[in-house]
Amino acid sequence: MKQSIAYGIEKIGAPCVIVNCKGQDLYFLIDTGSSENHLVEYTYKFFTEYYDDVIKDEEGNYVTRGVSGSVECKKCSFSFSIGRAQLEDSFVVLPNTQVFVGLSERLGEPLAGILGGRFLKNNGIVIDYGSQCVYTKRRKKGEKATINAQEAA
Repeated sequence: MKQSIAYGIEKIGAPCVIVNCKGQDLYFLIDTGSSENHLVEYTYKFFTEYYDDVIKDEEGNYVTRGVSGSVECKKCSFSFSIGRAQLEDSFVVLPNTQVFVGLSERLGEPLAGILGGRFLKNNGIVIDYGSQCVYTKRRKKGEKATINAQEAA
């Protein structure tokens, strides 16, 4: 999988990746500083209303913390694909805030959520700012992703 991040960088100053779920192309912001994945509430509601097999709610409520404080929200698993890779991971469902609305307006597309650093690491996704693309690092079966500080420097 190799995908350009130039559009997101140009429009909102941050990398975005397009994922696909049930034929819908969705824009996700890449945030290496976030340990969690985030699904915007309008994305969550759309998929729970029209497709019952891509989102599975997890038990109880979850408290997530960020620079603006903490918020209690739902947690769910979400299935999607990037290129030919079929993926599923946990997501925190965040309220529709003016931040997401503003980023969506600047992007020219609805921002579906955020993919965090743990997701990128666990799936071997590399961000190459020089060529403005993301790609998956090939690993041997069962090999865990590692971060090499010298490669990152």
